[in-house]
Amino acid sequence: MEYKEIITTITREEKDSGTEEIRIIFNDLEKFEINLSENNVEDLKKFFDIIFDYIVEEKKLIKFTLEDEKQDLYNEIVLDVLEQINNEISASKENFEKIFNLLGIF
Repeated sequence: MEYKEIITTITREEKDSGTEEIRIIFNDLEKFEINLSENNVEDLKKFFDIIFDYIVEEKKLIKFTLEDEKQDLYNEIVLDVLEQINNEISASKENFEKIFNLLGIF
């Protein structure tokens, strides 16, 4: 299976209260955003649904790449998260190939 590189960015927005709102933006996945400043897991659930739908529809696996000029804690955290997601997608490659073969797609 082929891989599609998806560029990911981080936005940092100062709020009136003096706190920062940090978001990961997945530019090629419907510009989907995950707000790292909140404890809500609904973003993550929807994100994994979008990944699965993309792989099934495009018949391509995803490799996330971070484009971020700041070298701060958020950069390190997002790099770690993307590495884990990329590893999980790679580990699922064989399963997707089996599913596609069963469906006669490959």
